[in-house]
Amino acid sequence: MRLPLVFAAVVAIALAKPAAAQNKVEIAEFSGTGKLVSVAPGTMVLVNAQGQRLQVKFAKAGEMSVTLKPPKGPPVPIVAGPPTVDITGELSPEQIRPGLTVVINCVLDANHKNVKPVAEVKVLDTKPENAGVLPDGGPNDEGQPVLVKGIAKNFKNGELTISVPKGDHSPKGTIALTVAEDAKITFESHNLAMAAAGSEVKVEGIQVGRTGDIGANTITVKLPTPTPRPGKKGRGKTPPNAARKDGAKESPAKPDGEKKPRKPGKALPLILGR
Repeated sequence: MRLPLVFAAVVAIALAKPAAAQNKVEIAEFSGTGKLVSVAPGTMVLVNAQGQRLQVKFAKAGEMSVTLKPPKGPPVPIVAGPPTVDITGELSPEQIRPGLTVVINCVLDANHKNVKPVAEVKVLDTKPENAGVLPDGGPNDEGQPVLVKGIAKNFKNGELTISVPKGDHSPKGTIALTVAEDAKITFESHNLAMAAAGSEVKVEGIQVGRTGDIGANTITVKLPTPTPRPGKKGRGKTPPNAARKDGAKESPAKPDGEKKPRKPGKALPLILGR
């Protein structure tokens, strides 16, 4: 049975060495939010609204303890299992990583193509249950409604290719679905490795001292809003110096009226009229 962090902290202090107990380490419940700066196994760094850096510690998978460092004095061992982690947010189609599970409802025509661009995609960081292209009711005037569950392979030219078991609607073991430009793509995970820098993070647990390490019992992550796709109307433009596909960079914009100086000794090319 998993011990709550606050209770476990009291137990840990009671069992600590006398020298540590003499420091009278203050342990209090903690609940706060911040922007994610970095995350690694057993630790993460946040910055709160006041600009303070928060060092968050948590037990790794398979471990039942975590060590927290107070503002002064020796580290404090805490009995605790891995925290409960919930990560949610929205993705752009380009952010659907190969290997993630996707769940889609759509209507297919006789050629196994979706009749309308997919408007909603659910992305999960778990293995798909009952994978395949499964009929979702009987055929209608548009085609055959289906529920697609499979593993994302790639997204290219507006199409998301998904690996699924072979079947009546997926004879090749894959299916390519056109995704709407404004499709709502939701993401769910319980793996902190999937959290992105800039995410909004809420942590509940305990803190040793007012500025010491935080021991996380629950971690809730909200992913940042997807970056607008370059070159699409209403979704922003490619910023100056952004990398091109060929690896080159755009030249920085020059102020109005400024001309590029001509190199001396080099003749201008002759332009012939039509």
